[in-house]
Amino acid sequence: MSILNAIIQAEAEAKNLILEAKNDQKTIIETSKIHGEEEAKKILENANLEATKIINDNKEQLKANKEANELELAKITSIVNEDADRKIEKLTDFVVGKVLEL
Repeated sequence: MSILNAIIQAEAEAKNLILEAKNDQKTIIETSKIHGEEEAKKILENANLEATKIINDNKEQLKANKEANELELAKITSIVNEDADRKIEKLTDFVVGKVLEL
């Protein structure tokens, strides 16, 4: 009978070990899931911060480019206007000269 009891006890211990292993496995899975979620959250937060930084940098660059373009346009407009004024003045002088010749 003692061998039978030993077998029954060994079987019970094996079942307990299996249950403990299953519980340990569940704990490991849950811990891994929590850790994975935390890591994913950190990665997402970093990605959002980086995206915000890139957007802000692009806005600043766009503003700087716009200001530079507006300044260049003002210079070109000034040059064109001065040239047009000179041509109008020459044309006026020419017309006045022709009128005076009459």
